[in-house]
Amino acid sequence: MYKTIIITYLYKNNNNNKQKKQKMENNIQISQTYQVECFDFNGNLKWDETFKNLVVTAGRDHYLDATLKTGNASPAWYVGLKNTTATVAGDTMASKGWTELVPYSDGTRPAYTVGTIASGSVDNSAAKAVFAISGTSTIFGAFLADDNTKAGITGILLGAGNFGASRAVLTGDTLNVTVTCSITSS
Repeated sequence: MYKTIIITYLYKNNNNNKQKKQKMENNIQISQTYQVECFDFNGNLKWDETFKNLVVTAGRDHYLDATLKTGNASPAWYVGLKNTTATVAGDTMASKGWTELVPYSDGTRPAYTVGTIASGSVDNSAAKAVFAISGTSTIFGAFLADDNTKAGITGILLGAGNFGASRAVLTGDTLNVTVTCSITSS
């Protein structure tokens, strides 16, 4: 999702000492990329999928609020798994067209623990979100939310997305999820 930021500033022209307005435009993209690895009960890689998601309106609003208004110092985020329905910009945890899938043994969603922010990007590659699969299911995608309640519908949905195709998981499988959040400009 690209947003155009327009900065207007005044400058003095050295020739005639008059002030003039000038606009500067910069396209900003906020994105989240997920890498999901599925290992069988013997630790063998079954499949590996990377996909981008949609940062929903509530997520974009939260980026702005945390950066420019309230300055949330250390928000907690959690990774969840979802079904097939596509994510739309208006989705929230309380109102969305998809449901959370919970075929894993942990009592809560796994934490999204980020590393160092550098060059407009941060990820959890050093502490991946791990799902110990406890039931046969078909997974269609993943999401980030600020509430760890398994199958919960409260809190802020930062974004969600789907795999290119559905993926089967079996009891004993482990999903390792890396999420990279980036802000880039052009």
